[in-house]
Parts: sequence; structure tokens; C-alpha cells
Amino acid sequence: MGENSVEWHFSPHAESVPLARQALHKQLDQWRATNQADTAALLLSELASNAYRYGASRPTDLIGVRFALRPAVLRVEVSDPNPHAPGIRSNVRSDDESGRGMLLVSALADDWGVEHHTPTHRKTVWFEIQAPGASC
Repeated sequence: MGENSVEWHFSPHAESVPLARQALHKQLDQWRATNQADTAALLLSELASNAYRYGASRPTDLIGVRFALRPAVLRVEVSDPNPHAPGIRSNVRSDDESGRGMLLVSALADDWGVEHHTPTHRKTVWFEIQAPGASC
């Protein structure tokens, strides 16, 4: 079996985060890969939030979201025009309202990383989680 994938583009606004989650849930339903839907949606929310907050500086900048399913592995990618990779913050205090997104991705994903694209200077932050029983 190969890979099934779909790609979406969203405006850099807070409203795009729940739209991306809805698209993910619909796609996971189609792929019968719902056993990791909540974890995937949480991690997608973190990456999409970072992309709209830090990655897109102009209203015309689009945030790319891609879902790919290989046998038993779901990969989610979020692309934006900011070439700087996100990092895991080690200095987050318990009363901080933000700063834990990449820590969550690191803790809950089976793998994650960043790809830089030249000459466009875009980056893609991705994660993979196991999706046992999913059908491509």
C-alpha cells in the first residue's frame, strides 16, 4: 500500500485553527483512522496556532496543512512563510498562558521535525503518530 494525502490552505487567522481541525476529523473519518483523532487534532491545533501567530506576517500569507496516511502512520504537516523553526521552551512557568505547544508535540507525537524549503524560504513543521487499523 502507498500513501493517501490531502492538502488545505488557510488564511493566517485564529479562525483557521478550528477549520483545520474540522478538516482533519473529516479526513480521519474517511480513512477510518479515528483512534488517534483527538491527539492528532490537539497537535495540529498547536502547529496551526504557531503558524498563524508567528509564521504569517501578511494577510495574503497562506498556511498550508497536509494530512498523509501511510499504513499505520498518520503524518500531519503545517507550512508557513517564516523560515525560523519553532523550539521547545524549557523556561515555561506554571502560570504562563502559552509556550507549551512544541513541548506537547514532542511528548505526544511518535516523531516530529522541521523541513526548510528553498528558494521559497517556507518551512514545514510535521508530526507523525501511529494509526493502527487505519486503511489507506
